[in-house]
Amino acid sequence: MRLRRRASLKKTNLSFLLFWNADINFSAVINSTFIFIWAWLIAFYIFDIFTIIPAFTLGARMIIYSCDLDFNSVNTASEDLQLWTDADNIIHIFATPAITLTLCILIAIIVLVKWKPRGKSNRRFLFWFILCGIVRLFGNYLSGSFFSGLFNVWNWNLVTDFMLITNNVWSEMFIDVLVIVVMYVAFHLMADQVHLLFNPYSRRRLDRVVSELFLPVIIGLQLLLVCYIGNWRITEIFCGAILEILVIFVLCRRFVSQYRSVAGDQDRKRIEKIKVFPIVMFVLFLVGKYFLDKRGILLEYSQYKRYFLENFFVIAAIVIALIIAIITFRMVRKKRKKDVFSYYKEEIETKWRLEGSSTDELLKAYGVQRHSDLDKYRKMWNDSDQSLTSLSKKKK
Repeated sequence: MRLRRRASLKKTNLSFLLFWNADINFSAVINSTFIFIWAWLIAFYIFDIFTIIPAFTLGARMIIYSCDLDFNSVNTASEDLQLWTDADNIIHIFATPAITLTLCILIAIIVLVKWKPRGKSNRRFLFWFILCGIVRLFGNYLSGSFFSGLFNVWNWNLVTDFMLITNNVWSEMFIDVLVIVVMYVAFHLMADQVHLLFNPYSRRRLDRVVSELFLPVIIGLQLLLVCYIGNWRITEIFCGAILEILVIFVLCRRFVSQYRSVAGDQDRKRIEKIKVFPIVMFVLFLVGKYFLDKRGILLEYSQYKRYFLENFFVIAAIVIALIIAIITFRMVRKKRKKDVFSYYKEEIETKWRLEGSSTDELLKAYGVQRHSDLDKYRKMWNDSDQSLTSLSKKKK
């Protein structure tokens, strides 16, 4: 047992030593970092927006900040207490974002694994969105379960509480362990999909793991923590720590052990261009965040606001559905064109290969040997013709 433990420790130390000695592609680090940040923020705001919508429709008051929804300081009246003690309201408010984010993760998995987008940035975003969405979904549940008493965290763990699934300590512990196991398995499975980001059979695969997976998650989370100085939430710190641990010790370690014995093909290092658009959008986000966090937005229920918000979300849902339909149609059409193009390209290349090859190679390919002394056979045919003509003359 000790020898096995030492061997596993040596393998782990060796893999991380290779990580630190990797040839870093700084352009890929910058691009992957900002794509990761946007994937993290989009997963976060999907969860927040679909918490706001059902809470508002039920008449709950809230203060909206860039990193938090404050229900505690504005829900103090007796009618508010009645709203927050109704099991149906709690399930409606906190189950909606969990279901919505789960659907978004499933759509991203289908698009990434089944359709395999051609753009590297698109594949990176979908990959990071899946990982960030998984951590957001399960991390929020665990943070609400672990820190609800200490930090007054409200999250979708209240759904199982009000459904009386986690009505005692043992059932709550079982659900928490189940959530951790599912999250671990999900990251373990995503390690097998790293080949969608780059070629794992390349000799530079470790350099790319460091540049596109290892460093972006560390740098990106530190940037997010710096941006939220003074407004740190225990949920965000907890989810960020979970993501770092899972990416480093599950995803990267699994990938390294999976391709350790592969020699790999030699390929040249490609320096990609830095994408300016995600960086500019992040700067604009910081500006909007500064003004939003100064006072926050107090959202109170009124018939006019509800009418306006319902129409806004109906229009937004229709527009999003149309955009998804158009993107899906274009991707399917491109895939069909690509398949047809690949078929004709293969046919043309086969034709050119056959036409360009010599006759001897063609005969050999089909198992026929060409005779070099063709004059001998021509003479035999001529002699046979002459003999036939002479015989016919004699008969006459």
